[in-house]
Amino acid sequence: MVSTSEAKYKMLYRLFEKEIENLDNIRKYSKIFNNRGLVYASQGNYLSAAKDYSKAIELNSDNHVYYIGRSTANLKLERYNDAYKDALKVLELKPESPDGYLNGGLALFNLNKFDEAISMYSNGIKKHPKDGMLYYGRSAAYKEKGNASKATADDIKAKELLSN
Repeated sequence: MVSTSEAKYKMLYRLFEKEIENLDNIRKYSKIFNNRGLVYASQGNYLSAAKDYSKAIELNSDNHVYYIGRSTANLKLERYNDAYKDALKVLELKPESPDGYLNGGLALFNLNKFDEAISMYSNGIKKHPKDGMLYYGRSAAYKEKGNASKATADDIKAKELLSN
């Protein structure tokens, strides 16, 4: 005969199993919203893309890819503060992601925060010295700051890396 406490534990175990199953379903739904966001973005419908990335994030807030998508959509929508916040979240979740540095730098650039953009790109370059887009972004920020020699050096490096 099963004791009352054993029955309670079995019932709790079944509840936990059901919760794990629900969690797996939630993760599947977050992927669906992300994938639909990708389709919207590929069609130039960045508003719908941003909404779907937000839904994916609501369901699974620890996936850096969803923040990259929403950050990129927000850049296209000229929501630079939001794009920057998402870029920072990307770097929090996955510090080695070049996309966090790229989107963060571009958002800062468009907010006319050129020194901060240079810093963001430079931090990305330290981790990804072979990423030509980081050099290209920093070059643009240097140009805005009036530093032609550094801009030119980064332009040359960007072209060299991007041509390979």
